[in-house]
Amino acid sequence: MLYFSGYAFGASSVMHSIFAKKMAQSIGWVTNGFQYEIASVCLGLSIGCFYALQHGRDAQIAISLPVITFLFFAGINHAKEMIVNKNLAPNNTFILIWDFGISISLAALLLTLP
Repeated sequence: MLYFSGYAFGASSVMHSIFAKKMAQSIGWVTNGFQYEIASVCLGLSIGCFYALQHGRDAQIAISLPVITFLFFAGINHAKEMIVNKNLAPNNTFILIWDFGISISLAALLLTLP
């Protein structure tokens, strides 16, 4: 999960920085700089995921907590956008699979650790 997440967060960092305007449009939002903040967070989470894979269980647990928190609340925000603002843009809707899928999966894995 962390290996996949590391690559996905790395790709997200590129998309939210180099292709910021296009990415904002695909989410149904207007470019206002938020993408660069998201790009920075995603880069840090990507690096953290890869670091944790090389440094054992404690590091994996430590990076899982911000990944779970970030993705879960991002998912809530995207769902709110769908309901309140009727924002059904492709990258505002399909991202819920990633946001809730990864956060719930990682949380379940953490809860089943001995």
